[in-house]
Amino acid sequence: MDPDHPSILNARYNRAVSMAEIGDPKQAITLFDELLADYKRTQSPDHPSILEIRYSHALSVREAGYPQHSVALFDRLIPAYRRIQGPDHPDTLRTRYNHAVGVAEAGGPMRAISLLQELIPDYTRAQGPEHPSTLNTRYYHAVTMVEAGDPKRAIALLEELIPDYTRAQGPDHPSTLRARHSHAVTMVEAGDPERAIALLEELIPDYTRAQGPEHPSTLRARHSHAVTVRQAGDPQHSVDLFNELIPYQSSAKGPDHLSTLRARHDHAVGVRETGDTARAIVLLNKLIPDCTRALGPNHAHTLRVRAYLDGGLKAPARP
Repeated sequence: MDPDHPSILNARYNRAVSMAEIGDPKQAITLFDELLADYKRTQSPDHPSILEIRYSHALSVREAGYPQHSVALFDRLIPAYRRIQGPDHPDTLRTRYNHAVGVAEAGGPMRAISLLQELIPDYTRAQGPEHPSTLNTRYYHAVTMVEAGDPKRAIALLEELIPDYTRAQGPDHPSTLRARHSHAVTMVEAGDPERAIALLEELIPDYTRAQGPEHPSTLRARHSHAVTVRQAGDPQHSVDLFNELIPYQSSAKGPDHLSTLRARHDHAVGVRETGDTARAIVLLNKLIPDCTRALGPNHAHTLRVRAYLDGGLKAPARP
């Protein structure tokens, strides 16, 4: 078969997408670059497949850790989508959303907020106020407010959004539960850990029922709860919660998964804050070789654990 046959080109596209989905964005980028050159040689520049390849390529660039380059690619792609597909086409709106995500990841939350504030009315008009894409864009707008240093505004936005998620998608939908988790964690950012604890204690049973006790989102909510309990001044209860959580983390994700290693670190921090420095040092000295083996000596979490131990056990834990 001719290598430029549409079936061959489509198979190559699917292979590149699969590479991105299995966590190899750099290989996906190489495949998209090669494929885009062949499509441009055989198809008109306005062919929908060329737009889709450019979109997937820009996403993979961001996932590979180059958000600024991704933003530049989306900056060039959005006008093409508007011209060819129309300003209200789902693909145009999707591209604008991912452009805003890239802007935030590149360190520009204020610009991302501005882009999202322009996008939300367009999504609402084109797809409806309860369409998943509209709701998800509102969610990302809210959490970007936290990155921009305005947790109280984020809380207000999430408190408007959660009832809409609940009505449109149901109380047990992953997006509804995710918004509730973000709402609770943002309470800590706003200086109200007690309220965060109450919200998380309502959320954890709902996550457990809806998604199971070992689902990553359930475990993440339990981790946030344990850290927040410590931040609210009860390190012993936090230690007890981590003692219950760590076996679940290890069983569900494996002993070398970053989430398990983070839980072990935050457990050690709690032990230290109960006054048992000697026990905390023992736990950290066991953890550092595991982090080094599983993540590498220069991974951010390995360095964080080592800095906490070497620096007098003062590094804060992350919720």
